[in-house]
Amino acid sequence: MIFKIGSKISNLFSSNKDKLDETKLQELEEIFVLSDISVNIFDAILESIKKKYFDKSATISDIKQVVKDEIKNHIKCDFSTNNLLEKIDNSPTPFVILFTGVNGGGKTTSIGKLSSILKAHNKKVLVCAGDTFRVVATEQLKSWCDKIGVDLISSEKKDPSALAFDAYKKAVNENYDVLLIDTAGRLQSRDDLMAELQKITRVLKKQNENIPNESILVLDSSIGQNMLSQAETFIKYSNTTGFIITKMDGTSKAGALISLMNTYKLPVYFIGIGEKEADLIKFDIDYYLNKILELE
Repeated sequence: MIFKIGSKISNLFSSNKDKLDETKLQELEEIFVLSDISVNIFDAILESIKKKYFDKSATISDIKQVVKDEIKNHIKCDFSTNNLLEKIDNSPTPFVILFTGVNGGGKTTSIGKLSSILKAHNKKVLVCAGDTFRVVATEQLKSWCDKIGVDLISSEKKDPSALAFDAYKKAVNENYDVLLIDTAGRLQSRDDLMAELQKITRVLKKQNENIPNESILVLDSSIGQNMLSQAETFIKYSNTTGFIITKMDGTSKAGALISLMNTYKLPVYFIGIGEKEADLIKFDIDYYLNKILELE
């Protein structure tokens, strides 16, 4: 689970104040490897721990605090940019968000949950069921929209880019605040499907060169470091501007999120911690690190 890093660090020490020796350093390294924290980051963490506490007494909290501080030092993201609701409030309407990701990553569910958040913030929301290849995806979105009370535009017959075109036109004409556009889940190795994403963006830009305002890549945290390879391709084809990370409640590979932010310097807007409507929460680096390290 997401809390395993902190628990495993705690388990290295027989008491709350123990000497840090070479064996414990090696065991710490193994913890970081298994949690999918990238090598350059955990090397720096270990070096800092060694410099401060090697052959000295250290509490569990001492070690965990060094880990947290080093991770924050290495992640060069501007965390002031990850407030999506603030961006929407300060932008012309409709604010258009394009969602991408592979099948099974939680994309459609994340759109439903975000719609609920936006509705709670008094936004008029239109959802576009742009995955026209899978009837079940449209049905899933319709279920979410009906439950939340937001509008849906869909068509099994239209090309996804044509439906996105119609959705934006409707959003403008009917004064929607936010347009959320789902797209078909696709593997990053399928160049033909990736080209389709580019077509959707081109069609949108013909209507307004400033849209989509955001292109959010939804990633399943349980795949660990594979998130980075998925991100590399989607960033290339869809000009990804930020991430939603799902299934954070059931992964021991929480460190891969750290590697993702360190590599791409893009904001993580939300993390999914469960199946309920309220289980999409705004990402906060201190909350996240305190949770995985059990510093609370």
